[in-house]
Amino acid sequence: MGFALDTSSPAYKSQVLELGDKAQQNVLTFLNSHGPSAVVAGTALKALRQMQKLGKLDNLTTQYHERVTRGDVVDPCATVV
Repeated sequence: MGFALDTSSPAYKSQVLELGDKAQQNVLTFLNSHGPSAVVAGTALKALRQMQKLGKLDNLTTQYHERVTRGDVVDPCATVV
C-alpha cells in the first residue's frame, strides 16, 4: 500500500488535505491502541517521541522506508525544483 500525489492535478490540494486527515486519524488510532489517549497534537507528539525512543516505532519506520524504496510512496516535493 502506498500513495503518489500529482502536483499538476486539479485535485492535488484536496488530496493532500484528505491524506492529512487520514494520517491524523491513523496516528490517533495507533496511539490509543498502544497507550494513553492523545487528542491534542502536542500530547500526540510527546507520545510518539517516547515510543520512538523505546524502539516501538522501528518496525513501522522500516516498513515506510521499504515502501519508499519500492516507489510505493512518492514525495512530489522531492521532484519540485
